[in-house]
Amino acid sequence: MYFRDDSGSHDLGVEVMKTKAKRRKSKAKSKNKSSPSSSSNATKKISYKLHSNRVSELNISSTAADVMTALKRTQNTKDAADLRVISEFLLRGVSDSFAYGFKGSLLARLAVVSLRLEEYEIAQEVIIMRQKNGFFLDPFESAAIFRGLLRMHKTEEAFELLEKELYVNEDGVEANDNTLRITHRSRSLASIASRSFFENNPLVAYRACRLLAALAPVIQRAELTADDLDMPWVRILAGANHCMAGEHREDEEDLEAVVLDVMQVFPQDKYFQGVLDRHILLAE
Repeated sequence: MYFRDDSGSHDLGVEVMKTKAKRRKSKAKSKNKSSPSSSSNATKKISYKLHSNRVSELNISSTAADVMTALKRTQNTKDAADLRVISEFLLRGVSDSFAYGFKGSLLARLAVVSLRLEEYEIAQEVIIMRQKNGFFLDPFESAAIFRGLLRMHKTEEAFELLEKELYVNEDGVEANDNTLRITHRSRSLASIASRSFFENNPLVAYRACRLLAALAPVIQRAELTADDLDMPWVRILAGANHCMAGEHREDEEDLEAVVLDVMQVFPQDKYFQGVLDRHILLAE
């Protein structure tokens, strides 16, 4: 009886020890899974699969060139699924330091491609991230996003981006980046004016013309030339005439005269200035 009892107690003790050992291993595994380093390693292993043979996936080791290649392919093929994968990667899969400072430019390209594919929600999220996370807002990239918003008829959103990204410092026109913003702001306003005229939306076009007129003194202080600005005045005038020739408007203002007033305060090359002067003389 004693032997059996001792044997039974010994067997039970072994089983208890085994059970405790298993519990300790289980706790250790659970702790490792929840630790920051383990979580970080898990994030690094996430792969964002794409349909492209050239760039089949994006991960933490991908370069800016890889992402740009994927975006170009997505724009050419209009692959909405890949667009969502790329946006998830750039917006939530990597830090702001990804690609050694090129993430801001990659986001700008993502916004343009999203607007091309009419995925406005993605573009909107990208625009907000660019503006809030301290990325350098290159005027050229901002102007490209601006044109994309216009193509989607997001007019108010385009005006909002204009004020946030293509603003000008009236007291600091000597700065090179400010000069670039002046140039791209002028061209962007010209785009919205001509587009709105041709779409028979004179109120929006007139708003753009007013902003152009307000910009003229800043352009003069920056000593920008007609060649620097490269403004599409002929197209804007054609749009104004098209709009006036359209359906009856409650606003009977001479839209061509509005455009000519703006043109007079902008720098023009000698030939175009001569044409402009003759046109104004005949109009009088």
